[in-house]
Amino acid sequence: MRTSSCLENPAAGLRPLPVGGAPRSALPGRLVSPAATLTLVDLGSLARWLAAAGDDPALEALLAPVERDQLSRYQNPKRRLEWLGGRLAAKHCLQQLAAAGLIAAIPPLEQTILADAHGRPGVDWTGRTGTPPALSISHCRGYAAALACTGSACGLDIEPVAPRLANVQARFTTPEEVALLHALPEPLTRLAVIWTAKEAVKKCFLHDEPTFVSRISLIAVTIDPADPV
Repeated sequence: MRTSSCLENPAAGLRPLPVGGAPRSALPGRLVSPAATLTLVDLGSLARWLAAAGDDPALEALLAPVERDQLSRYQNPKRRLEWLGGRLAAKHCLQQLAAAGLIAAIPPLEQTILADAHGRPGVDWTGRTGTPPALSISHCRGYAAALACTGSACGLDIEPVAPRLANVQARFTTPEEVALLHALPEPLTRLAVIWTAKEAVKKCFLHDEPTFVSRISLIAVTIDPADPV
């Protein structure tokens, strides 16, 4: 197995997802937005791929030296895998943007993705022309995901549909917001959608704010019946 094939190999657990609210395009896979790409990573599959490929050789082909240095600081295996999955998802998104001709093609080894002072990921664009694409990364319960956008900031959050959302729903939502999601049959799914939407907005616009719920209101929802929720 070639270690450099991780970003294209389904066995590594990376797959593109559709980005809603945009016209369909000729992008590979199920991507639908000409200006944004979204990738989900199954961290269990990624861990198995790394074990089969050999951890260090695989990472040498995919991570810039400064990224490998950052990864080495994580001693907790779970946190290490989450960080790695998020970075690989982001690199996969950048490759999809390049495949669509929206940015210049950059080998994964030359894509340095690190967090700024507020924890937002960004790609080092030193020596390159144009504006770098915006990135957002999230992970939870065995999955990592990344979103890349050209021309605007972006935010992404993934959240498990868990009972704890019901315990704290008064802190982050209103009955009016829940009512907007009446088409979703499961109450916990409604709460998860509201939480992830608000967290994504925070990551996009309010990344330096310690609290955000009172400043974000859900006012409209469009649900694609063809998309499972």
